[in-house]
Amino acid sequence: MVGLITKDLLALKSYGKSILFVIIIYFIIGFFMGNINFYNTMIIFMTAMASINLFSYDNYYKWDRYAISMPLSRNKIVMAKYISAYSILLCGFMYCIIIDFINSFVSKDGMSLASYFSLDFFYFILCSVYISIVIPVIYKMGVEKGRIFIIALFVVPFVIIMILANKENTREIFEVVFSVIEKAFSENSFITILVIFGVFLSSIVFNIISYFISCNIFSKKEF
Repeated sequence: MVGLITKDLLALKSYGKSILFVIIIYFIIGFFMGNINFYNTMIIFMTAMASINLFSYDNYYKWDRYAISMPLSRNKIVMAKYISAYSILLCGFMYCIIIDFINSFVSKDGMSLASYFSLDFFYFILCSVYISIVIPVIYKMGVEKGRIFIIALFVVPFVIIMILANKENTREIFEVVFSVIEKAFSENSFITILVIFGVFLSSIVFNIISYFISCNIFSKKEF
């Protein structure tokens, strides 16, 4: 299984220059916005999106046909994919933690280091849920169809929220909601910690279910 994980990580080497370029662009945008949270959010979500690229490489080189011929169970092949995706996501999260630590010495936005960590951890959890949805969908629908479904699944609600947030009759509601969320993270209250812990436990359940669904789909696939 270690070899499968190593293969996935090495496959992303060609993706490395693109990641570096995007990191620089987001850093510049975040710097001029004076908002490091924007930068960290985009970095974490970008590393989560890398899980789709893992499947793209496998699909291009017909990797699964070769993998099932090896003395490995299909469940281990699936597990290796999950571990690879979370390893990449964890690297993005740790990078953001380092940025937060540096930012805490230079920023004057009033947020504590613990608040930054809490916010990043919350995004990390959301991205883990995203991965738990992405992997079974791609196993079931394939890379190309799965990509369209995933984009629709996340972009459509986002567009709807943005439209409603800009309407006069609903704008005030969204402003109140966003202000409450921002205040909760800035104060790092007990309720905030409780919510994050609850979402964390839910994400674990999501991923366990996701893994078994993926194993069931992959075990029935014919190559």
